[in-house]
Amino acid sequence: MTTLNSRRGLPLWAKLLLGLIVLGLLAAPAAAQAPALPDAPAGQAEAEAIAACLSAPPVTDDPASCVGVIAESCLTRADGTVDNALRCIAGETAGWQLRLDAALATLRDDAAASDSVAADTPAAEPAAARPSRAAALDRAQSAWLAWLAAECDWHRLGFDPETADVAAAECRRDAIADRVLRLGPRSAAVDGP
Repeated sequence: MTTLNSRRGLPLWAKLLLGLIVLGLLAAPAAAQAPALPDAPAGQAEAEAIAACLSAPPVTDDPASCVGVIAESCLTRADGTVDNALRCIAGETAGWQLRLDAALATLRDDAAASDSVAADTPAAEPAAARPSRAAALDRAQSAWLAWLAAECDWHRLGFDPETADVAAAECRRDAIADRVLRLGPRSAAVDGP
């Protein structure tokens, strides 16, 4: 699991450049809002900042280097309390969650279309016996959500009570981001029926 203070793979200049990109994208919406750290982050600005980070030249070889950049940038503006750390991580997590929801929606649409084509295609087995890609995706996502809850509970138990919530929040953010990065290429170009 990555920590808030360590980014692997990128030189310092690239990290600073990404930080400036993220700050620029988040500064415009933040300037219009009264509080610097909203209680309920919607995630849209964060999702846009993630998209910008993922498309930045130093990152294209290592998209995982974008994970944590937004929270780190937020923490540089915050006072370092656990509550602010949780808000910063939650904001980034909301952005990754929006990207995950979009990837899953695309995959579900593609799976439903594939299931429809398969149902109309003559095959050796009856249509009712063919496995549904849409149902398989739903089962996979349900299993992943159960794993996510168990994994982050396990991380929480490895830390003292003061930092346990931060560790669990980082776990959740990192796992959701990893799922986005794994599903993203599949949702961009799904192969075959």
